[in-house]
Amino acid sequence: MGETVKFPREDYNNFLELFLFEKKAEGRAPRTISDYKLHVSMFFKRFPRTLRSEKDLRASVLEYFSDDIKPTTFSLRREELEYFRILIII
Repeated sequence: MGETVKFPREDYNNFLELFLFEKKAEGRAPRTISDYKLHVSMFFKRFPRTLRSEKDLRASVLEYFSDDIKPTTFSLRREELEYFRILIII
């Protein structure tokens, strides 16, 4: 915990498809798979330059979680992104 994950500078869709394939292979429910896809896609649509650098990743995650949202929404966002391994624990 507390470390930043580095991605090659590629389109996140490649990572997302591999991630979803892995989760399907683990037997995750279809609803869980669609939730992963929804939340990760929403994050990258809002922050398309996230994968340019570690600094951009950190700034994007901090901004995403600084939204004025309810605790339940925060927890859901955190869970979905954490499973995708892009969350920075502060």
